[in-house]
Amino acid sequence: DVLIVNFLTPDLVVDSVRRLAGPDINIYVWDNSGDVPAAIEGLGAHLFSDSKNLYFAAASNRLYEMSSSPYVALLNPDVILDRTQLGSITEVLINDERAWGAAPRLLDVDGRDQQYVRRLPTIGRVVADRVPPARPLFRRAHRRYWYEDLRRDADSYVEQPAAACLVLRRDRVGSVLFDPAYPLFFNDTDLARRLL
Repeated sequence: DVLIVNFLTPDLVVDSVRRLAGPDINIYVWDNSGDVPAAIEGLGAHLFSDSKNLYFAAASNRLYEMSSSPYVALLNPDVILDRTQLGSITEVLINDERAWGAAPRLLDVDGRDQQYVRRLPTIGRVVADRVPPARPLFRRAHRRYWYEDLRRDADSYVEQPAAACLVLRRDRVGSVLFDPAYPLFFNDTDLARRLL
């Protein structure tokens, strides 16, 4: 099952559905801004919305409750992913029973790495990240937080993969995906801390 939450990106949602639609993949879309065309249901997606913006965590939770596959992919509309790539990510998870999730290496359109993988936050790491003048004092913490020591050209175990594109093992996640106390930010951090 693929879960996509939209907010003001209807064209990107339609493109995602077109790339992924087909047998053996159920696509669930929550529309937080009311601008996704109902025609995506004809492309093979299930479209849901409410009269208000539920934000990422609550919308994802609603979709997660509706889905039933043992493997669930969270996908931001701006991530370009096709069926073959999704299958490869899921295979990694299927073949490694120690892992609760699997995520791809995310690249910009020009091929540069996106900095999405992090270690779990500590006070020093958050201060270094959010208060740039403090970075000289917390240089090591900042470098560790952003996994500057990680080889990006090889498979690796990481503490906090990005929810932008993440395939999860439902039996490890349980019945609740995200804590709604984190409606927009740090919900994937809380999930990673819970599952480690």
